Amino acid sequence: MAYPPPPIPQDALPAQPIRIRVDNLPPAKNWRQIKSFLSQFIPYEQVLNVKVLPLMPSMAPPFIPLQSCIVLLRQDTDWPHLLVQLNGVQWDYHTMVALLLPNFIPPDSPQLLAGAVAPVGAAAGPVSSSPSGSSNGSSTNNHRFGHHNHHYHSQHYSQQQQQHSQQEHGHQDRQTHGLRMALHPQFTPGVPTLVPNGHAQHLNRRLTQIFNEATFRRQMSQRNMYQLQLSNFPPCLHWDEVVKTTGDTSLSFDQQPFSGKSADGSCEASASPSQPHQQQKYHNSEQQQHPQQMTALIPQPHVLQDENNEIVPDLTIMTPHPEKFGKLKWTILKDFIKLKCPKLLEIDHKTQGTALSNTREFYVGVYEDSESHVEIILLPGDKPDRIIGGPLSEQQTLEMVGDEPKRFKVRATLFQAVIGFHSKELCDLCFDSIDGEEYMLGYKLQVQKLPKLSG
Repeated sequence: MAYPPPPIPQDALPAQPIRIRVDNLPPAKNWRQIKSFLSQFIPYEQVLNVKVLPLMPSMAPPFIPLQSCIVLLRQDTDWPHLLVQLNGVQWDYHTMVALLLPNFIPPDSPQLLAGAVAPVGAAAGPVSSSPSGSSNGSSTNNHRFGHHNHHYHSQHYSQQQQQHSQQEHGHQDRQTHGLRMALHPQFTPGVPTLVPNGHAQHLNRRLTQIFNEATFRRQMSQRNMYQLQLSNFPPCLHWDEVVKTTGDTSLSFDQQPFSGKSADGSCEASASPSQPHQQQKYHNSEQQQHPQQMTALIPQPHVLQDENNEIVPDLTIMTPHPEKFGKLKWTILKDFIKLKCPKLLEIDHKTQGTALSNTREFYVGVYEDSESHVEIILLPGDKPDRIIGGPLSEQQTLEMVGDEPKRFKVRATLFQAVIGFHSKELCDLCFDSIDGEEYMLGYKLQVQKLPKLSG
């Protein structure tokens, strides 16, 4: 009869940090951005580590990559409050879900092995190492000592001791395995628990490249769908990376008195003239709570370091609010298409409450097409945006702005989109409705029809 593995006392469990899992993160966020995002709910130093998990694509078009991460927190962190804040909060139009993970006990930890070898119902005190109890202990003494109590070693005793040792270790291994299976069901025979580093990197690289133009178009071509390509969207300036690289908190979004919608569709609240003292007080308190976050300069991949002014920008954007030039969101683009094409809205109204809707009439996929060197020139808040092709000299900038402004060079991301329709009539109607229309920030869409891919 097999007995269940003994329970491990709570005092034997190792002290471990708190682990939470956050799902449905924006795919482009790295661990530094996630840690900074969490700092608005808990102190920055309470986040010990952030492990970003590989991207997993959704099962249905437009095959959105789903991003998750595991966050390690200090034991004194108010994690219930953090879970309440994270569940349901939106970050770049991604509604996040957070949950608490149980503490993980390594299979070969001393606490686990110590609990595994203790028999059920055994009293405290030394336990006989012999599997058969005290009778074998006396028989062993008979082997070890002769009639005259002389100690001697024989080959028979060595073999018997080796057999007893093997039986003892086998019994302990069976108990340890049973306890491991009870605590860690994922450690099953025949299932690999560790992935080699090379294979993990290859898998991660392959998963991040699942959603691209060729894959999306090939899948739509297999379904005999009509396709359109949209280009000339506003570039993404990655302004949040500029703020982190320079360490200048005055460039933060909270300090910009901007009211309206950015290129990614997110709303920014404007600060009234009667609130500067409150903002400055809040900024000082944040700086006292997170001094490392405010003072540390973190190099970012999209920020160009050009001390000698050797990089010639392809585009110069003069704006008081560079955060408006954000990432292209497929959800915002899809709503824009439905507003410009009344036929799609008509289909949506007719099919409300049924299984079909206009979401099945066309699919939208957004991808990063290329990168461009862009110079950002900050303007005062009362001046309009100006977009100039090519670089500007310091003399031209002084003539246009008046004072010497702040200038930054970034590696901006240029987005494109592909739309697929089941109906050729809707495809032609959408082409006529959105071609040449202004999408945002003065950029007019360029639409062209794409042939179906073969194979």
